[in-house]
Amino acid sequence: MAIRKCKKCGNWVAEDDDEELCKACREEKKAKKRTAWKVIVSVAAAVATVIVGFLGVILGGKKGPGGNSG
Repeated sequence: MAIRKCKKCGNWVAEDDDEELCKACREEKKAKKRTAWKVIVSVAAAVATVIVGFLGVILGGKKGPGGNSG
């Protein structure tokens, strides 16, 4: 285990650390991944909502107010 510099920012990486990035850069990388997953999940939820609504209309599901509900 040798002292080395972070490949991204140039800060020193701890001796006992086997990573190529310093702790701050690793945390930043994790935060970006979490943000990306949140966007993907929210888009998937919106698409699923649209698909379910569309299938409901096609299959003659629940009608809106004043429609044929029986």
